[in-house]
Amino acid sequence: MAIVTRRTRQQNELRELCATGHVARAIDLAFEHFADFGPDAQLVATLTGFLELQSSSPAVRTRLSELEVLLDHHLETGSAE
Repeated sequence: MAIVTRRTRQQNELRELCATGHVARAIDLAFEHFADFGPDAQLVATLTGFLELQSSSPAVRTRLSELEVLLDHHLETGSAE
């Protein structure tokens, strides 16, 4: 039996939320994921892909942009702030 880490469980939960049409909720939870585990480029790419498949409010797109800024900052500075 394989042990699934908390990080993997959270990533799976976020993907499941997206797959069931709850991308806005997944984006909000991704901020918590970043706080716990640091920015995750693959997760941002997944959220972006799902967001492109559905119509979303400008607020949801802005929230994703804020997540992308955190990722970019992390990549530029090498920090998890």
